[in-house]
Amino acid sequence: MRTQYDSAAKHLLIELGEPILKYLLETPDIKVLRRLDTEQQQMWVRRGDSTVRMLINGEEAVAHTEVQLHDSRDKEMHFRLAGYCGYLVSENKMPVYCTVIYLHPRAGRRDPGGYSYAFGDAHHFALRYKVLRLIDIEGVSVLETQEPALLPFTPLMKPPAGMDEEQWLHECVTATAAAPVTDEILADLMALLGVFGSAAYSQEKINRFIRRDLVQNSTYFQSLFAEEREEFMAEANKRVAEALEQAAQAREQAAQAREQGERRGIIDGLMALLGSRFDATAVQVLRPTFENVKELERLKQLLPAAGQAPNLEAFLQNLAEE
Repeated sequence: MRTQYDSAAKHLLIELGEPILKYLLETPDIKVLRRLDTEQQQMWVRRGDSTVRMLINGEEAVAHTEVQLHDSRDKEMHFRLAGYCGYLVSENKMPVYCTVIYLHPRAGRRDPGGYSYAFGDAHHFALRYKVLRLIDIEGVSVLETQEPALLPFTPLMKPPAGMDEEQWLHECVTATAAAPVTDEILADLMALLGVFGSAAYSQEKINRFIRRDLVQNSTYFQSLFAEEREEFMAEANKRVAEALEQAAQAREQAAQAREQGERRGIIDGLMALLGSRFDATAVQVLRPTFENVKELERLKQLLPAAGQAPNLEAFLQNLAEE
């Protein structure tokens, strides 16, 4: 299931991806051309990732950005990125620049930033990618840039020496509130700052500095609400369909059980009736024959025949004719 951090990262990287890439790749000469819809091509590329085609210093390339709350548990990041980059290079036939952004202060410390191996002169592979632990970045330097796209990350960056976390959170919110953007974008920035900030701050502290009505009116919050409602309805419809299918199966099983019970009753009745009229030992061998009669109505028709037949041979003749 997608987490709030995945959704927030996706929204921020789609809406304000270009200035973030300029910061990550440390060059102003970047222009995003289009977003690459990798999730339709490979299910293992998560929806929280951002993968775009761009112009960097006049050359086309692909930028792949991962946003991680904690260290990856299912597969170590350098192995995961080896797969991602290999796929993206194969599909796009151009350089791929990968960056991993770690949100939590303790995350990413063991990420080696690459993977390589070599065997002789013929077998060699090397991957390098940028590891960005937000807690290692001097937060004041980012606030001074006044780049709106970076402001939601600032509460997770290193505060100035001697400043406690609550005062630093207040500084980040104040700087974001003063960003030179429209009211609509400001609402988004505040909502995203609150989401990312929750990786290190209690919700109580975040609510103390960020107006709830501003967050709820943001396009991010509204799109997230609509998306969650759509997912909820899809899940509800799936559960209803599963319940209806289970009910239909239960009805079918009940009908089959009733028929089987009725068949057993008729066969037991035939065996008892024939056994009382004719040689019981000879009658015993007929049970498998009755059980092989597929039509329930055919079994029912044998009851009066069993009562009217003058002898067992006549009944068997009647059974064979039918």
